[in-house]
Amino acid sequence: MCTAEGAAVLNVFSSVMKYQGAKQDAKITQANNTIARREFDRGYLNDLTQIDDNKQDAKEELLANIVKNKVEKINAMAKQLNLNVGNAGVIMKDIGADYQFTEQDNERAYGIDMKTAFRQENEAWASYVSSINNLPMPYEPSKLGLAIDIAGAGVQYKRDQKTMA
Repeated sequence: MCTAEGAAVLNVFSSVMKYQGAKQDAKITQANNTIARREFDRGYLNDLTQIDDNKQDAKEELLANIVKNKVEKINAMAKQLNLNVGNAGVIMKDIGADYQFTEQDNERAYGIDMKTAFRQENEAWASYVSSINNLPMPYEPSKLGLAIDIAGAGVQYKRDQKTMA
């Protein structure tokens, strides 16, 4: 049979081992969270880089469309003026109106691209924050809890000693 002293030592040893195990679990959780945060940071930055690339592509497309539209306008005006098909003022006004509609279409398409990029940035941020918030919280055991467990082992030792006597 086990003695009261042996049970007390076993209870104290068990409490200390439980405390050390909980400390080790907290360290492991913290280390895993640090690694996960780095990966979340990397993913978020990759998302932002891709979104910025898309914004730049949209700006370049807008600029290319503006230049193309201007060249087409100039060529159409020159062609009509060279053919001498009518009043130069009316020709320029008519071609200018077509040019303006095309410019508005280009600006609208660019605005849609920018709205999409801003929405994607918000979604990337929300995903990042959600990922960070879903990491498990490390539980750091308290020394007071260990002391209470050890004191409880002492109380149990006294009870066991009285029972055995």
